[in-house]
This record gives sequence, C-alpha cells and structure tokens, in this order.
Amino acid sequence: MALIGEKYSSTTEFYASRFLRIFVPYYIVLAGILAVSVMCGMTTGKWLALDSYQSWSTNQNGLGGVVLATLGNCFIYFSDWTIFIAHEPNSTLAFTNNFHELSSPLPVYLFNPPAWSIAVELSFYLLVPWLNRRSTAVLVAIAAASLLARLYCYYGIGWSYDPWSYRFLPFEMLMFVAGMLSYRGFRTLSKRIHSGDKAAGRNSKTSYWLCILMVFMFFWGSAALSSFLTSQMGEPIGRLVSYVPWIVFIPTAFYWTKSLSLDRLLGELSYPIYLVHYFLVGLLAAIYTRVPDLPDYARGPIVAIISVLISILLLKIVNQLIEVRRAQLAKIIAGFVRSVFGRTKKVSGV
Repeated sequence: MALIGEKYSSTTEFYASRFLRIFVPYYIVLAGILAVSVMCGMTTGKWLALDSYQSWSTNQNGLGGVVLATLGNCFIYFSDWTIFIAHEPNSTLAFTNNFHELSSPLPVYLFNPPAWSIAVELSFYLLVPWLNRRSTAVLVAIAAASLLARLYCYYGIGWSYDPWSYRFLPFEMLMFVAGMLSYRGFRTLSKRIHSGDKAAGRNSKTSYWLCILMVFMFFWGSAALSSFLTSQMGEPIGRLVSYVPWIVFIPTAFYWTKSLSLDRLLGELSYPIYLVHYFLVGLLAAIYTRVPDLPDYARGPIVAIISVLISILLLKIVNQLIEVRRAQLAKIIAGFVRSVFGRTKKVSGV
C-alpha cells in the first residue's frame, strides 16, 4: 500500500481505486456463491453457504448477530466483527474472547468466511493515506505500540490464542506498518545501488528463477527458524519473531521481480484465488458425500486447479469491466468528491 499510495494524487482517488479493486471481484464471486448455493439447495438439500440461514432459529443465535453477519456479507466491513461478538440464544449481543467456544459462532453466517481478513485490510486501507504521510520514526513507534499491546494481551491477560494471535486489527498494525517500512527500505535500496540505471531490476528470466529459488529457500529457512523459536519462546511469540527477516528479504525479492509480467500475473491472481477457494472446498465436500468413490487425495489438487481456472476467468472479466479504466474511474470519482466536499489531501507526503 505504501508503493501503491504514491501513484495517486489524492486520498479520495486512492479510496476510489481500492473500492473498485476490492469490491467488484468480491461481488462477482458473491453472486456466484449464492447462485450455486441456491441451485445446490433446491436440487440436493445442501444449501452450502446458505445453510446457516436456511436452518437458522432463535435457538441458535439472536437476530442481531445474524443481521451483523449479513451486513458483513453485503459490505465486507463488519465481517471481522463476527469473530469478536456473540449473540447466543436468550441473550444480547456481547463481546467474546474466544468464538471457538460458542455453540453457534456468528462467522458461520458469512457466505465467504475468509472475507473477515479482507475487512481487516480494508480498515487498514482507510489509514494508509495518513500513515504514508508519517515519518519513519512515527511508523516505528506505531509498530512498537502494536507489539506492546499484543504482548500485554498475551501475557497480561492470557489471550494468546485465536483470534488474538492474528485477527485483531490493532495487533495486525504491526504487520501492516512493517510492510510500509519494508517498502521504504526497497525505495532506499533502489536509489542507492542502482541510481540512474533505468534497467536496474529488469533482469533476465534466469535472475527471476534464481530469485524464486531464493524465496523457496527462505521459506524453508523461515519455517525452520519459526519451529526453533517456538520451541524456545513458545507460541505465538516464537512465530512472530520469525517474521522479522521477511522485512529485509521482501524488498530484495521485489526489486528483482517487479518488472516481470509473470510475477505481476501471479500477484493479480492471488486475490480471486483467495475469494473462490474456500467455497470450492465446501462444494467439493458436498460432491464427495454423493460420490463416495472419489479419492480423498484428489481433493486438494482439484480445488487448486479449479480455483486457478476460475480466477483466470474472473481476472479477464474484471479487467474488461473495470481494471483497464480503474485509474480513470478513480480520477472521475475523486473529481466529483472534490467538487462536492472540496480539496482532499495527497496520499503520500514522504
């Protein structure tokens, strides 16, 4: 987001572009999920994503909690709230520190459960223009505050489990801000090592595959480091500390791959794959109950292949509908907002 933020002339333009980028694919996938769930429910009785709504009663959850989850389905925002709020039978909406212990947690009403993480990211996006204008020292202070709050929660209160280990926005600010600091490291690296060399970073495919090999080796090393630190420091702190080398490695890897079309394609596919894969897992599980002779070992590859194929199709549709003119549309929206509300600030002031 630190990198992308510098491309926009105003905060409104940044918000408009993020809206088009995130919500258009989300609503297309959501429509597909609902259509398949309705068809499956009417023909087989398995309602898939709609199952919790189809079987809902006040003996499971209160209406308020279901409405909250429905708002999350419609707007993505509030999806993450369902993890921290409960509405048990014969009670009111209440905070919960462990939704896994509930008889019927509210996330079961999310049509696309992984959307909770998109909600967290969207909340961060609201802060990006402000954060981008802050000095590096301020970003370091924010990261430190996020880390201290996390440590207090883990050791002061004793909440070191899911959802506090990776779903709570104030704690995840550590990760987001670390990414922004990583970008600033990349920018410094680009200027100092290859100053004036426009071809820098646009290396051969051999260099790209060497970088891919480095990434896999780094993944292996990071996993080994995480295992060692976890054994020494316990969960989840050991794993958290093992992320630190990535702050240094990511700018280097990005520098060598940023100009390659294959790398960009893989990056663009990541979001639609994330949107479709979870529903496909559930759909395939429903198929397996009706065709028991299908081999279990094939589930993963089947979901992976179909997810990639659907994502490629979705990417083509989105590109034709919006992506080729997203920057232009964002400028139009920003211009309209400026005409109504006045001038907006720049996204990046650093």
